[in-house]
Amino acid sequence: MFGKSGLFVLLVLWTVAIPVATVGESPFLDMSYYFKEGETIYWPNVEEPYKSDNVASSNQSGGYYLEMNNFCTPEHGGTHLDSPAHFSEGSWRTHEVELESLIGDAIKVDIKSKADNDVNAELDVTDLQAWEIQNGAIPDDVILLVYTGWGSRYPDRLRYLGTDTTNTTLLRFPGIHPDAARWLVNNRKIKAVGIDTASLDYGMSTLFETHQILFEKNIPGLENVANLDKLPTKGAKLFALPMKTFGGSGGPTRIFATRWRSDIPDPYPVATPCDDLSPYLDLSYTFKVNETIYWPGALPFSFKIDYRGSTDAGFHYEANTICGSEHGGTHMDAPRHMYMDHQQVHEVSLDDVIGPAIRIDIKGKADMNADALVEVSDLESWETEYGRIPDDVILFVYSGWGSRWLNRDEFIGTSTNDPTDLHFPGIHPDAAQWLVDNRKIKAIGIDTPSVDNGPGSDTFRSHVIFFSRNISAFENVANLDQLPATGATVFAAPMKFYGGSGAPARIIASGWRPDSGQNCDVAGTPSLVSSVSILVMTIITSITFSQIFSRF
Repeated sequence: MFGKSGLFVLLVLWTVAIPVATVGESPFLDMSYYFKEGETIYWPNVEEPYKSDNVASSNQSGGYYLEMNNFCTPEHGGTHLDSPAHFSEGSWRTHEVELESLIGDAIKVDIKSKADNDVNAELDVTDLQAWEIQNGAIPDDVILLVYTGWGSRYPDRLRYLGTDTTNTTLLRFPGIHPDAARWLVNNRKIKAVGIDTASLDYGMSTLFETHQILFEKNIPGLENVANLDKLPTKGAKLFALPMKTFGGSGGPTRIFATRWRSDIPDPYPVATPCDDLSPYLDLSYTFKVNETIYWPGALPFSFKIDYRGSTDAGFHYEANTICGSEHGGTHMDAPRHMYMDHQQVHEVSLDDVIGPAIRIDIKGKADMNADALVEVSDLESWETEYGRIPDDVILFVYSGWGSRWLNRDEFIGTSTNDPTDLHFPGIHPDAAQWLVDNRKIKAIGIDTPSVDNGPGSDTFRSHVIFFSRNISAFENVANLDQLPATGATVFAAPMKFYGGSGAPARIIASGWRPDSGQNCDVAGTPSLVSSVSILVMTIITSITFSQIFSRF
């Protein structure tokens, strides 16, 4: 069947097809700017941009270091989501935007050369048609990203916005022409649209028609998207995970991409189910006034409506400002929270908060004892049933406490604000020490307010043990009853607060369904290695090894 040369060429093809990533290169392209006081860019007339107030940064009487901050931010600044309700009355607000609309294959339409010559350049229908001539028809259910090159100007407000004043008539930057938006909604089926400028509409727009056209069809927008120069024209997969605020018109969003380089394969491909159920399990509670639970005495979540209604120009508009403690609702504790000089939020790599997940179930113990603890024996029992805890997993503790979420007194174990009277399950310091000494986990998560149980909150020993090894913690994790003991992959996306000791986080899981192994297909285009591997295996299995080697 083959000559020597034929088999040699086949083996070379096999070798060439296997992508080899640069050593140390992350499979995740972070496409989010920091939220940083005095740097994050907002619309010129925003009176109070992102602000972080330090609450504590000192050693405590319990023998541990404590760092905490409060934050406030308008929804529409930095890397953020525009929910359709932002410019379309009755369309989705932030908590209603489906994860499927914000996760998917991405394409990039490049108008940088136009923008280099004209700060008022707009993506038009001819640009979309030119893209299709070069790349084929825009596929269904993609996220379309417009690259103008404006990211090179961030965070210089004058160069990025065209003005460093509060005068919005001086705004000058590229955008998307309403005709292009109209062509997309009428002729193609896209999930979402993003751009590397401050607005989907170009700077001089006064009617924001592109926003209106897209949002009327519940097509969300992503603005101030970073690192679009590194995204390929097609082939990447995008995750845009916003802070889950109830009633929001948008909000801070952590955006990242996989398959962003041909030599870095997707480490965790997400399978597409054959039915209408989502492949994603949302492990995040909604941030909602008078519902989101915080530590006793911490600044609670607040939501201020800045504007909601019709403008003088006749279009609907909504915008809000959100505030709260970093440590409330579904959130990440960065190691700096309780370990001086260790990682702050912006220093925690996506590689350390995305990966395979396992679940340790102590609900039986917690049902009997509100102060139940994960002990070394629980970890050993898990290993007896499922095998050794794998390296580089995110370990979640399921206590069943999520069923108490809407009842603050039951969830934290007290009706007072006395932090010495807390009762809820956690992780025993001996178990924390065993994990860091004997296993290699990426991060830890739990469905209670703290990885230390209520009575353990006087010294926070488990926090300190994990944080001493730069292992971040996720607390108030939702829906852990639906996460399997093994087999799921978790994508945990903390909002990118510069200098933060923690931050609101959007956490999702794939592979969470029992039938996850019986999917119709894997999202995305098959890679070259997959195609060649299938070809090679088909050829090889059509003949015997003796036939192959008889050719030599």
